[in-house]
Amino acid sequence: MRRNPGDPVRRLPNVNRRILLLASVTIVVLAVLAIGRWATSTAPSATLAQPPAAAVEANSADNLFRVRIRAEPATYRSGEPIHVQAWLAYLGPKDRETIVGSGSGLVGFSWEQLDGQRRQGGAATADCRPYSIERAIPIAVRFTKSGGFTAEDPDAPYWRQYFADPVFRLLPGHYRIHAQADFTVGACGGERHDLEASVQVLVVP
Repeated sequence: MRRNPGDPVRRLPNVNRRILLLASVTIVVLAVLAIGRWATSTAPSATLAQPPAAAVEANSADNLFRVRIRAEPATYRSGEPIHVQAWLAYLGPKDRETIVGSGSGLVGFSWEQLDGQRRQGGAATADCRPYSIERAIPIAVRFTKSGGFTAEDPDAPYWRQYFADPVFRLLPGHYRIHAQADFTVGACGGERHDLEASVQVLVVP
């Protein structure tokens, strides 16, 4: 209906104005919620952005020497090679020192399964061999397998396969891996040093 210029202006009752205001606010709130849901649904999953597990390392030292072990990374898939290395460092006052240890090496490795019963104890020959170590250059040693088992061991098939594989691999589980350096200074029967450091790794299926 057309309004004549002289007709009085009709104003909406207060109740109707409140209803319109409430409806407008409701529309704005619904729009904000819809935008928030859209932003959440299109954001990348947080799990996809997680970095891979970092390396782990540990040290053990006395007044003259330090042994350090490092696993990188700390988590592996079943069947993947496990990368473990150790270093033996001389901290004394000389530029170079002579140490005597097993002919099979200055640093030996062992491990145990924290959520199972398997453990590789490690072994070394009983001979005495001299080594030279410089204060500025640690001796680096990659993980090596050692140890043994009997034919009566119910886990003999596993150990047979484990020792036959030149690569260090483990079945799924939590493991603690040790590096141990046991030697004397100067000559066989000299001042003894026995250092051990360990790290934990996880192997997933």
